[in-house]
Amino acid sequence: MSWDGMIMIRRLHLEGANAIAGLTWGFPAITNFLGFTHALQRKLAGEFGVEFLKCAVICHWHQALTNDNNYYQTFNITRNPLDKSGNTASINEEGKMHCEVSLVIAYREGDDIELDDENYDALEHRILELTKASKVAGGRVERVKSVKILAKPYVEENTPKLLRSLLPGFALVSRHPLLEEAQQKYRDKHSNQSNHDLSAWLQFAQIRHQSTQENTDGEDDTSPKIIWERIQETEGWIKPIAVGYQAISPLYEPGEMALLRDMAVSSRHVEWLYSLGEWISPHRVNGFDEIFWQYDYRNDSQYLCVNDYESIL
Repeated sequence: MSWDGMIMIRRLHLEGANAIAGLTWGFPAITNFLGFTHALQRKLAGEFGVEFLKCAVICHWHQALTNDNNYYQTFNITRNPLDKSGNTASINEEGKMHCEVSLVIAYREGDDIELDDENYDALEHRILELTKASKVAGGRVERVKSVKILAKPYVEENTPKLLRSLLPGFALVSRHPLLEEAQQKYRDKHSNQSNHDLSAWLQFAQIRHQSTQENTDGEDDTSPKIIWERIQETEGWIKPIAVGYQAISPLYEPGEMALLRDMAVSSRHVEWLYSLGEWISPHRVNGFDEIFWQYDYRNDSQYLCVNDYESIL
């Protein structure tokens, strides 16, 4: 999908962002950032006529609000106010985290409005204003370092420089082909099991170690030395991630489902979809198209966030 330029929102500091996404935890799901991008576009479309197409996420710093008890971690959950009867309110408190991210948004100009230098300044100011007043991934925006709009010709001429300017930090990319390969290997190795796909995916969420006995070359073997080594089948910082939703019910007409935020739109029940992602240094990619995420609607039943990192390589 072609784009006309980029908007770089640098050093967005979030307090109390969602740290849990379905079965995964540690960082907000990519759906949170594409949702923020979409909400930003809706607020700006009538004024500037821009369309936001894709979004890249670079994490500079993060801190999950947990207690570390050596073998496991527990979230620090807030104590919510009691209801009018004095009982605990029926609120499922989510795990929270603090983080600092930079967002890179690819945009396309509208047919009626062409951005110039004057519009650039106005749009940058408006984006900064709206971002500071927004919630991103459920977290409060404490500060934003800067907002800068860059035309595509400038980006293409200065891509390596712009990518290095996002350091220190790591960009999230999709490694779904790696998951498909792991699932096929698991099917071949464990043909008698039925949950191949889930088991293969869970391997990337585990920290596994294997013991080996050190060769003593004929010395006293009464107390052989045991060496423990971590098993890591793939290189890189690869983690399970949530990438969207799968419909599990028919589409209901507006007003049929109760307790919705917006009773004027159609709705349905969904469940999380999962894949694999990898955190990579921005200076190791060839261009921004490798780290951009975008929406992909499939068969009217899947709401996905996709990234072309491996297909571009």
